[in-house]
Amino acid sequence: MNALAQGRRDEDAADDDRFRILVVCTGNVIRSPFAAALMQASFDAHLPGRVEVGSAGTASRRGQPVDGWTREELEGRGLDASAHRSRMLTAPDLRAADLVLGMTEQHTRAALELAPSGLRVTFMLTALQRIVVNCDGIVELDPDDDPTVGPTGRMRSVIRAADRCRELGAGARAVQDPRGLGIEVHREAIAQVDAAAAAIVTALLSAKGRS
Repeated sequence: MNALAQGRRDEDAADDDRFRILVVCTGNVIRSPFAAALMQASFDAHLPGRVEVGSAGTASRRGQPVDGWTREELEGRGLDASAHRSRMLTAPDLRAADLVLGMTEQHTRAALELAPSGLRVTFMLTALQRIVVNCDGIVELDPDDDPTVGPTGRMRSVIRAADRCRELGAGARAVQDPRGLGIEVHREAIAQVDAAAAAIVTALLSAKGRS
């Protein structure tokens, strides 16, 4: 799914409790659409219809397709990126998100300048990866949470816990823009995104209540 706004919740649908993730990079043609496609496929396999993953760029040329090498990477995993078109980051999309992931600190700062209210749900991708791997008990519900909460509520609990463990993300290496730097740099960036996205998806899907 290209744009978070395309899956914007119907305000009249009381039973719509989807978890929304927005991934941010610069041009929205390599890093963020790759991460979004990987994460969407994983969530669709386990919680179809409950999680929406979109992407946007801080300096995007609107309407551009995914970079050729990135498209090949996705196709090699059985994912079709042909419908993707780049888009600019907007405040409404940020405010609609339960989790905002930037490829670098520059992207997280840009997101917070547009939507300061998202402070507690905005992370650099690789920093959140480090947090979910190293924060003890992050996939357990807070003692004050409703033990009957559904899967999207449990995911929000993970993000609240991650916000309290932010110091564990210190020192994470940003995913730099590989555009124009050759195939090896591109592959390195893709590998970073792949590992981080997998760790974050695993943590969100593993969330459970305390016994």
